Amino acid sequence: MEKYFHKTSTSKQKETAQQKPKRKYKEDYVQYGFIASGPEDNQQPCCIICNKGLPNESLVPSKLSRHLEKNHPTLQDKPKEYFVNLKSQTNKQAKIRNSYLKLPEKGLIASYKVAHFLAKRKKAHTDAESVIGPPLTIVVEEMLGTAAAEKVKVASHRIR
Repeated sequence: MEKYFHKTSTSKQKETAQQKPKRKYKEDYVQYGFIASGPEDNQQPCCIICNKGLPNESLVPSKLSRHLEKNHPTLQDKPKEYFVNLKSQTNKQAKIRNSYLKLPEKGLIASYKVAHFLAKRKKAHTDAESVIGPPLTIVVEEMLGTAAAEKVKVASHRIR
C-alpha cells in the first residue's frame, strides 16, 4: 500500500537545503555606520545612527551604503573616524546604562522576600504602617545587616 503514496521531504530537510551561509561582520563596515550585534555565529548589522537592525544577508557593503544614502544622506560624506567615534560613544553609554540597571544579588534576594511578605499579608495597600514597615526592615537587613534593620524598626515606631 505504501508504494502508492509519494513521500515528501520533512521540514528539517527543506530548512537545511535552503540555509544560506552566514556572513561575518568586518570592521570596515563602520565606515557605513554599522556595528555588529548578536552572537558571534549569527551577527547582524545594526545602524549606529538609528539603531535599526538589518538581517544577516545585509552584511554587504552595497546594502549598508544604500541604507546610509537613503536614511542618513547628511552623514554620507562623513569620514570613517566620525563613525568610529560614534561607535565608542555608543559603547560608553551602554556601559553606563548597564551599570545603573544592575541589581546587586542581595537586592534581588531582598526584592523576592518583600514580594513574598506582601503576598502572604493579603492586605490593602492603604495599610501602610504594617505593610511597608516590615518589608523595608527586610530590605535593610538583607542589604546592610541586622544593626541597620534595628534602627529602621525603631524609626518606624516613632512615625506612628
